[in-house]
Amino acid sequence: MSFLGLGGGGGGSSSSVTQEFKPPAMTQPGWQQYINRATDLSNTPLPQYGGQMVANQSPMTTQGLQMLSDYAMQGTPERTAGGQALMGAMQGTVNPYSTTANPYMGQNPYLSQMIDTSNQKISDQYQRGTAAQTDAQAARSGAYGGSAYADMVKQNEQGLAGALGANTNALLGQNYQQSAALADAGLNRAAQGWQSGMTNALTGAQLGQSQQGIDAAAIQQFLAGGQIPQQYQQQLLNAAQQYFGQGQNIPYQQLEQFGGALGRASGSYGSTSQPGASPITGLLGLGSLGLGAFS
Repeated sequence: MSFLGLGGGGGGSSSSVTQEFKPPAMTQPGWQQYINRATDLSNTPLPQYGGQMVANQSPMTTQGLQMLSDYAMQGTPERTAGGQALMGAMQGTVNPYSTTANPYMGQNPYLSQMIDTSNQKISDQYQRGTAAQTDAQAARSGAYGGSAYADMVKQNEQGLAGALGANTNALLGQNYQQSAALADAGLNRAAQGWQSGMTNALTGAQLGQSQQGIDAAAIQQFLAGGQIPQQYQQQLLNAAQQYFGQGQNIPYQQLEQFGGALGRASGSYGSTSQPGASPITGLLGLGSLGLGAFS
């Protein structure tokens, strides 16, 4: 078995150089086997890896993505409640108890009875006091029934009427002031209720937003946790694919090792002879080595 290669000279020279590879006789069957094996491998199509290459989503990741979708589309109960409270406050909804009228506001149902009773007491006191004294004084002076007596009685009755009127007006004014005070307290209570409702709504909205951030962080952590089994599964798939590739590469590695052993056994790939070659050309590396066919 020999390997032949032809190289041409330059500078108008027509000389030629022939290189011949001559493996030792004991390695020639091995070289032939090496060539046959290489030919078989080159003519054999490489099988394609048919296993799964990308890991499936873990159930935890799938659930986390659904939670994230629901969170983005619908929000959290805290955010919904905070938004409803804020909208209610902006639309004027307040604590209904803050606008409930005080049942004691307005005219006292017992006011008329109070006026009648107090006026009757003033009249009785007048009859027992001023009228009786006037009658007694007129009787002692012998002027009872006279014009002076009549004038005195008239003056006393006018005083009585004034006292009754003043008493009535005082009771009515007192009732009015009490009703006005209760109404004013109701207005203040309503204003405080509205302010309290606004404060509660804003506080609730802030708490809802804070809780919303906590929920979002929890979902992200949940998704991160779902990546752990998924990444582990991907590592197993990658290992299986690498193991398949290593198995497919074994024949080529074996052929390479076999060729290396043949080369070493052939004494650095056999001996070469260059009949007619110029030593200077060989030293300069101008000789050419071509790959031909073994014969």
